[in-house]
Parts: sequence; structure tokens; C-alpha cells
Amino acid sequence: MNVVTLPDTNAFARYTLALSPVRTAPHLARQLAICALTGWGLQDLIDGVTLIVSELATNSALHAGELALSLFQDGGDLVIEMWDSSNEPPEQQDEDLGSLHGRGLVLVSAIARDWGWHPVRNGKITWARMKADPPPSRM
Repeated sequence: MNVVTLPDTNAFARYTLALSPVRTAPHLARQLAICALTGWGLQDLIDGVTLIVSELATNSALHAGELALSLFQDGGDLVIEMWDSSNEPPEQQDEDLGSLHGRGLVLVSAIARDWGWHPVRNGKITWARMKADPPPSRM
């Protein structure tokens, strides 16, 4: 069962989506990211954020049971957090241009300003940060 928590209208709202580890998890995660970014006026980040979200959701769906995506703003950054129920750390693979797998975290590293992970009770959170310049004021 997927659960969406819709934020208040303030600029520092948190969007959260609990996902089942199924094929459609990355698609649903991308849709939440698009809604959040559009609501915050950060449409210029959609391409990079949806790629990061897709890679993190795919990794979590493949290697863990439960997963959940959260997006929020922290100062001038957009923070993407993917919680999953695995205690195993994510591993960035060496680039193998002939492989169809193993490049997700390489892409995240290339796009995000910073990324990492930390253990939490019942799993881990893999996170990425992107610079989120506010849109120009409309006067």
C-alpha cells in the first residue's frame, strides 16, 4: 500500500511517500518528486532530482523490503531521503560501461551536490542534496 503525506503550504514542507518494493516504486517516487518540485517552484531541478529518486528507489526496491521517500528543503538545499529496511550500506560500483547494472550511485554522485547514508533503527537512509535556488520573485 502506498501512502502519500501531503504537506502544508509553507516553503519548508516535507513530502513523504511509503512504497512497496515493486517494479512501479521508481515511477511513483518520480511522480512525487515532480509534484514537490512544482509546488516549490523548483521545476529546473526536475530532471536531476527524478533521476536521483529513480536510482535510489530502484536500489531500495531491489535490495530491501520496505522503502519510503522524503523530500524537503533545508536552507538553500533540496534534500532527498530514501529510507529502506536493509541494514547493508549502499555500495558505489566501479564504472563498467558494458554493464546494465551498478551505475546508479555513480549517477547520483555526478548529479547531487553531496550524498551519503546513515544507519537508523530498522534500516538506513540514503540521502542526496541539491542546491535549490528559489525562483525569482514575481512582482
